[in-house]
Amino acid sequence: MPDPVRIAQGWTRRFVVEARRAQEYIRLYESLGYEACADPVLSEQVAESCVNCRAALFLDFRAIYTRKPPHTEVAGAGLPKSPGSASR
Repeated sequence: MPDPVRIAQGWTRRFVVEARRAQEYIRLYESLGYEACADPVLSEQVAESCVNCRAALFLDFRAIYTRKPPHTEVAGAGLPKSPGSASR
């Protein structure tokens, strides 16, 4: 579940990734003109019933969020929201 505070500020949660790779994705999104950040996955953001999701709490994962800077063009604005997803 995305962070409601981030969503209210205009951020989009893209995906969850191992912390050691978070900076790689932040740099990628920034190179495309987005603002990007990586937040720790918090227990209140994970459904009790999702065992795999709850494992992310213990394995140091980060949620990648992006947003378009105000009044700027963003390269590749049609990017999918998560790696591997394609528009159909």
